[in-house]
Amino acid sequence: MGLYDTYLAVRHRLHDGDPPAHVAIVITERDLLADGAFDTLRSALTWAFGYGADRVTVSVSVLDEAVVPSLIREL
Repeated sequence: MGLYDTYLAVRHRLHDGDPPAHVAIVITERDLLADGAFDTLRSALTWAFGYGADRVTVSVSVLDEAVVPSLIREL
């Protein structure tokens, strides 16, 4: 666990409010096709559900339609 993750965990334990029920992640197709992007996305999803979210929405902003087949294949 990194320093920021530790900070968030402590902050969450000290906070009286409920964690968010829904987390949204917005990324571009270039970010998603970069090396290691799926590992980073997996980590973000694991963090969100571990933090207490019931739902996570991932929105991919596609600027270049030519990469859509690559995105579909990778996903």
